[in-house]
Amino acid sequence: SQLLHFGEDALAPTDTEAQRLFKDVGCSHFKRVFCFRLRCYHLWQRLVSRQRVMTDRLYVDFDDIESVAQRRELAIQGSALGRVGRLCARLEVTETARLENEALRHSEVVVCSEEDRQRLLQRVPAAKVHVVPNAFPLLDRLAPRAASQTLELLFIGTLSYAPNVDAARYFCAEVLPRIEQGWSGPVRLAIVGR
Repeated sequence: SQLLHFGEDALAPTDTEAQRLFKDVGCSHFKRVFCFRLRCYHLWQRLVSRQRVMTDRLYVDFDDIESVAQRRELAIQGSALGRVGRLCARLEVTETARLENEALRHSEVVVCSEEDRQRLLQRVPAAKVHVVPNAFPLLDRLAPRAASQTLELLFIGTLSYAPNVDAARYFCAEVLPRIEQGWSGPVRLAIVGR
């Protein structure tokens, strides 16, 4: 099954997505363009090549450095992929890193940590990389509630994204039991995401 998809660009938008965007874009010059992740950057590249659109400033939100996430996933699941699967996965990591480097050279990149920023600047020292944290700073401790109240917790994340699934599982296995031990009333957790 993996060989059937080998060589296809997993980040490339479908023809239907590209055609819809090409049709809907009525403008050829934009002040700012913001691409969420590499897949949208790839779509922007296709739009530029077909429609000759331009922008004053292009931003790509890496959210996570996808090639790093792919390497981590390969390290965890690599043995289950078999030799050919591992080879295909390594090639995919290489292609993702190549596209990331291209985005670093041709756009401004947004990441969520200084660590990610430094990692990308090691690749492309002249890159414009901005840090926009995607987490709240530690808050002061909340005052304890009455024991009879239910503690309501909410986890929101795209559950088709492996790191979010891993985070939800980790939370349920490691963190939630500690919360339940420290809370004298019922605890309810809702996990929301596609």
